Amino acid sequence: MANILSLLIATLAVVSPVAQADSYYPGAQSLDAITLYRCQSDGSVEKVHECYIGCIDGGDDNDGKCIAEIP
Repeated sequence: MANILSLLIATLAVVSPVAQADSYYPGAQSLDAITLYRCQSDGSVEKVHECYIGCIDGGDDNDGKCIAEIP
């Protein structure tokens, strides 16, 4: 079971929006992969919510969702 959980977490890290974003937006790698951010019109980001495990990108104009939220 622990191996499956480790594999799931590793997979989420690889496909995370933050990991993918760094190839398009310099500096994105410094963002926390388990935190949801909202892009602002001036190019900055706003921290929306910190997740317990990971998050799913909502795409353009949609809020992302946490897989498990920090209480």
